[in-house]
Amino acid sequence: MVPPSLTSSPLKNPHLVPGQLECLPVERRDPIAEQYAQLSDDELLKVVQDSSQLTREASVLAYAEMERRGLGDSDVRAYAVGLAMAKRKPAFMIPSYLSRTLRTISYGAGQFAIAALGVSVVAALLFNTLRSTLSPFVSRTKFAALAVPPPYFLFVMAVALLNGYLLSRRRGRFWTHWTAEVVWIFPALWLLLHMLSYHQASALAENRWRHFFWSQDPDSLHAQFEFTLPFLASAMYGVGHLLGKEPDLPT
Repeated sequence: MVPPSLTSSPLKNPHLVPGQLECLPVERRDPIAEQYAQLSDDELLKVVQDSSQLTREASVLAYAEMERRGLGDSDVRAYAVGLAMAKRKPAFMIPSYLSRTLRTISYGAGQFAIAALGVSVVAALLFNTLRSTLSPFVSRTKFAALAVPPPYFLFVMAVALLNGYLLSRRRGRFWTHWTAEVVWIFPALWLLLHMLSYHQASALAENRWRHFFWSQDPDSLHAQFEFTLPFLASAMYGVGHLLGKEPDLPT
């Protein structure tokens, strides 16, 4: 990401081109780039916010460091809004640690909504689209057999994996936030609680593993869609996010 004012003329130093900066050996790095690499996200956003006071090369290096961290224009605007609100001097100031905690909770809730609910909706829409498209070639009986666990759960898990991977490639703090990789914990505890509370009605009744994972009994299917599917979808979403997340490059 290069500031718009810098795209019209070439740089004198070819080593300052964003996207190539992280490939340079440590001894060839610009001292300003090293300084930017040691800043926190908020400190770097402050530098970019005041980029009009920087030299051309320093501004390019600041934007290159933002690109390396996965920060985008939305983060710059959010930081500017935060500064504007801070200047108003409200009567009650939220401590920084509390603000970070609330932000983490809100990011986690958003990632959980995508992983446990959004993925299931997307998978259902895709499945129905495929059924309509392939109906001339595949019988309804075969599709009905695929619409129940475990085949349908495998389809949802594949959709969740792909969604986690693609969304982790987007720019912005929310999309790259680490909470996406741990959203499976709550569904896992919820599933474990119900598995432990399940009791076989008789010795011939299905055990808890069959009841929650691959039974075709109507009551079992209800439990699987309510407890098992959110866990599987959120777990694969976290794996996809972890696979798609760009690693931090050495500075």
